[in-house]
Amino acid sequence: MQLINDQFTPRRCAMKLTGSPITLETRGGKVAVARNDHGIPEISGRRHEDVYFGMGWVHAHDRQLQALLTRLLLQGRASEKLAGDPALVEIDRYMRRMQFLPDPESEIKKLEPPVRRYLEYYTQGFNHYLETHGTVLEFRLLGYKPEPWEIKDSLVLGKIMAFLGLADAQGAMEKFLIQMIRHDINERKLQELFPYLTEKLDYDMMKKLSLAPPLIPEALTWLSKLPKMTASNNWAVSGKLTASGKPIYCSDPHLEVNRIPAIWQEIVLRLPDDVIMGASLPGVPGIAIGRSRNLAWGATYSFMDMIDYRIEECRDGRYRRGKQWKPFKVREELITVKKGEPVIERVYENELGVLEGDPFVEGQYLVMCWSAARGCGAGEFNGLLGLPHAKNAREAMACFRKLEALSFNWVMADAPGNIADQRSGRLYKRPKGVSGLVPLPGWEKKYTPRGFVSASLLPAAYNPPEGIIVTANQDLNRLGKAKPINLPMASYRTDRITQLLKKKKKLSVEDMKRIHFDLYSLQAERFMKVLRPLLPDTDNGRILREWECTYSADSRGATLFESVYRALLRTVFGDNGMGREVVDYDERNGTLQRLLRQFRRDPHESAVRLVRRQAAR
Repeated sequence: MQLINDQFTPRRCAMKLTGSPITLETRGGKVAVARNDHGIPEISGRRHEDVYFGMGWVHAHDRQLQALLTRLLLQGRASEKLAGDPALVEIDRYMRRMQFLPDPESEIKKLEPPVRRYLEYYTQGFNHYLETHGTVLEFRLLGYKPEPWEIKDSLVLGKIMAFLGLADAQGAMEKFLIQMIRHDINERKLQELFPYLTEKLDYDMMKKLSLAPPLIPEALTWLSKLPKMTASNNWAVSGKLTASGKPIYCSDPHLEVNRIPAIWQEIVLRLPDDVIMGASLPGVPGIAIGRSRNLAWGATYSFMDMIDYRIEECRDGRYRRGKQWKPFKVREELITVKKGEPVIERVYENELGVLEGDPFVEGQYLVMCWSAARGCGAGEFNGLLGLPHAKNAREAMACFRKLEALSFNWVMADAPGNIADQRSGRLYKRPKGVSGLVPLPGWEKKYTPRGFVSASLLPAAYNPPEGIIVTANQDLNRLGKAKPINLPMASYRTDRITQLLKKKKKLSVEDMKRIHFDLYSLQAERFMKVLRPLLPDTDNGRILREWECTYSADSRGATLFESVYRALLRTVFGDNGMGREVVDYDERNGTLQRLLRQFRRDPHESAVRLVRRQAAR
């Protein structure tokens, strides 16, 4: 590609799996793009701007469908551009309601000057490919011609990385708690399941709530097309515990293996004085999990509670504040439906968040409050695109503290020999005694957050004396003055990784590989101590009794254990709780399964006690 009068002159070219590199000219530089022996794109340039231009070009070349389909879904325009399917209309309604980036222009202004240039070059590279090659076959068959990629498209993608399947899962579990209260589960049991719960529960108020219906299953199918993260592991080991004397960092993100293409795309960025390599998200410049010559880093989800629900008493389109009734701000979203009638989605908002209901029907409704809803998005890029310039872990920790919408445990190791852990995300500064787990009256000012907690107070660690850092979505509140986590996962994975790391005095890379492939379950080990004496003398009983608590692909014992485990869930939380039909329905979205992995204390104590009681009969 050549420059003429400061404009790009398109030249068609395609990146083959083998052969000579493709050279593209940028404003003030050049970039070479090729694939290595593993098929991974390698992008070489003199400046960061050049390699980000190449990165945009590669994402449009390799992952255009993924990036543009994700953008359509997030814009709430899928039923307009793809098909007038009722499920897509539901997704569009949801996305318009959420409006993940309501203030793009103000966020773009917050970008640091070098970061804005990087985004501009990335956008130019992406659009250059669209101009010279057009769109993928799937879009051409649908008659859809995408608009050029914009910086705001990358900003919204950066924001939702930690919302879908993560922050919104916290909201789902808080709604599950509401359902448990409405089914009269007593407070003692709820305190056992939710140890961070501090409020006195108002059962009558919970039963008065009018809850909005969930998304229909067909819409959930489309929502699964979006990038979604789940639980993960990572760890770092100090050089004093390794055979080489150098620190070792390991990243084990738990992402879907059954989707094509994968969420991430591996990319190598080559600069004169550095090589940055790792996993990138198509549509976004930069390396999310990877390494440079100075640093290796990666993330697990932190389970910071970024979602609160408040209760609003509504009538005649208004909500109560003391003796006054205030009007909601009404946002009308026109959804154009392909070969169908347009749909108008009316969204009712106030200073707390988005109402889930119709305020013209008298009643009490939930308002969802997401701490990252407004006034953030630029920080993710100021932090992550500043990361390649960090010379050590201290500087990297400062980069991660800039992130607001993304709440992760960032673990790292640097070339000088340091290891560190830094939490990111925007945490509500809640009043004393407010856990964030149950909805509280919106008309009571005493429950309203007082802004946000300073990132410097979030959990962090730097060169801990034990020489090991392990995060696996467990409770890490002890590492900070602020306590952002109220629904952590159980520590089984953390305990197992730590157990394996402590088996040797001097660890090697080969040891780390073995830990990555370890399939032993401490959770199953604990259950099996109770279950073994109860198993019948049948073929399946003997297989389960002899099972070694390892989840190998051909393990019949693992399959049988999972079957027994699900039966226990139905017994403990169905027959002895909300009813088996509720638990069976919940299995469709897995809220209960996620909930059971997220207690500070042992989440399975109730189930184990029940099994023991049954065994004693």
